[in-house]
Amino acid sequence: MSDHPANIKVGTVLRVLEGQLSVIDEKSEEKDKSEASIEYCIKVSVWDKMNACLNDFADSITLEDLAESYKKMNQSQNMLYYI
Repeated sequence: MSDHPANIKVGTVLRVLEGQLSVIDEKSEEKDKSEASIEYCIKVSVWDKMNACLNDFADSITLEDLAESYKKMNQSQNMLYYI
């Protein structure tokens, strides 16, 4: 990774490691489906929109965001309490 963590999107990393981000298996989508079929309607009305949301969400997070979240989550573990 030759770029700054603020410029690297989680979505990019996931696509490199896993391929396209999709809520359903793309191979099951390869069947010939008529635009008048219920399967096509569900694909367009549900799966395609969910895929768009998933990809937008993954692309909205950077590696820097993750590192900052991790630091905040673990900050309390570094505190010592004395009574």
